[in-house]
Amino acid sequence: MSILDAMKMVKDSGFNAGDAINTSTGLGSGIYPVRIKQAERSEFKGYERANIILEVVSGEAKDRLEFLELNFSDNLPDFVIEKNGKILLTLIDILGVNPTKSQLADPEGLVEYFQSQIGKQFKMDLKLRQNKKNPQYPYRDYEFDRLEDSPFGAAEGDTDDFPF
Repeated sequence: MSILDAMKMVKDSGFNAGDAINTSTGLGSGIYPVRIKQAERSEFKGYERANIILEVVSGEAKDRLEFLELNFSDNLPDFVIEKNGKILLTLIDILGVNPTKSQLADPEGLVEYFQSQIGKQFKMDLKLRQNKKNPQYPYRDYEFDRLEDSPFGAAEGDTDDFPF
């Protein structure tokens, strides 16, 4: 894309000079086919966490990213740890590969597990809820499931139609 094309795209999106540049352009509520793109360990305010980056693989939002932050620090409220645990258990079930005990010992092990799953695809149902304290950062609620359709349009394992 040329610089002029990029400027036209931004202008056509409704942006005007003087508008806030760093506005959130995160995914909106919806159902998205995603793949695990990356996994990394990070630290924020002294808390270690596993960051899982998901990439939308098709549709209008293709190539857009969603960032999951899984943190199991003792200083977090129980409901946050519970939600992160539910996300983790659901993803493990969908991916179909059980992590080792050492991969569940700390965020670094968790990242190792998700790095071994890079490229695997599944369905993400994202729902945004109002955050009364910080309206510019809505709450993000997730549900995950297996993709129903094979990316090749054939039953999984059926490779008779492949050209090789």
